[in-house]
Amino acid sequence: MSLIELAMVAAITSIIAAIALPAFAQPTARQRVALSAQRVASDLRYAAAVSRATGTARTVTVDATNRTIDVTPSIGNAPPARLGDWPFQLTSVNASFGGGATSISFDIWGQPLAGGTVTLRVGSNVRVVSIDGATGEVAVQ
Repeated sequence: MSLIELAMVAAITSIIAAIALPAFAQPTARQRVALSAQRVASDLRYAAAVSRATGTARTVTVDATNRTIDVTPSIGNAPPARLGDWPFQLTSVNASFGGGATSISFDIWGQPLAGGTVTLRVGSNVRVVSIDGATGEVAVQ
C-alpha cells in the first residue's frame, strides 16, 4: 500500500466519521435527559418513602443555577445529585412547585405539601417530571 492509498483511506474514514457523528449525538442526549428524569423521579419517590417510614418530614430542593437536586435531611449525609455533571450533563433544570417554589416538602406521612413539575433539558431534548399534590404520584413525561 502506497502513501497515497493510505492518505485516501484516512480521508474517506474521516468523511464517514464526520457524517456519522451527529447521528450518535441525538440518541445520547435523549438518553441523558431520560436518565436525569428517572433520577429526579426516584428522588421524589425516595423522599416520600423515607418520610413515611421514619415519620420525619423531608424536602427535595432543585437548584437551577447549580443544576442539582437534594433531599434533606439526607440519610448518611448523601451529597446533592449534580445533574449538570456526567452522566447526566443537563443543560438546564427548572422546578415549579406550589406557587413557583423550587423545593417540595413531604409530611410525616409521605404526602407532598404541594404538586409541581421539574423540567429537564439536554439540548433540544426535554423531559418533565410531575408530582400530583393530592396523591403524591410521580410521573415522567
